[in-house]
Formats: sequence, structure tokens, C-alpha cells
Amino acid sequence: MKKLYTKQQAGVLLRKAVAQGKRKKKPCAICGEKKSEGHHTDYSKPLMVVWLCRKHHSQWHSNNGFPKGKEVTVVLESFLKNKRD
Repeated sequence: MKKLYTKQQAGVLLRKAVAQGKRKKKPCAICGEKKSEGHHTDYSKPLMVVWLCRKHHSQWHSNNGFPKGKEVTVVLESFLKNKRD
């Protein structure tokens, strides 16, 4: 059974993993900006994120809200493809 984390718990676990060197921050998946933040697509997997800069993370939520489950993967792939083109 999957452990269910809240948005806040997932964020704390990710920040701890980065601070401990267990995960490495990556540049924004869209523009390459080095200052990025983790976008969770599934809070039950708190260390699996897409790295986005503040601008693109905000755009993502402005355009898509907070989709749930498998829907988020489809919408995210489309969002990233459209931004790169």
C-alpha cells in the first residue's frame, strides 16, 4: 500500500533529500534556469519531481490547476512539449 503524503510532507522530504545529497536539483526542464523547484506529480512519490523554475511552475498551475493521478502525467507531458517548441 502506498504511503500517502500531503503536499507539505512531500516538500519537506524532497528538501531533506536535496540537503543530504540524496537528490540533486536540476535546471528547469523547460528553459534551463538553474534556480528551480520540484513539481510533484504524485505526492505518494515525494522524491520524484519535475524541476521547473518559478515562472514555469506558476504557469503550469495557472494553466492546469492541480490535476490528479494519471491525468497529471498526460497534461504535464503536453505542457513541457508545448513550452519547448
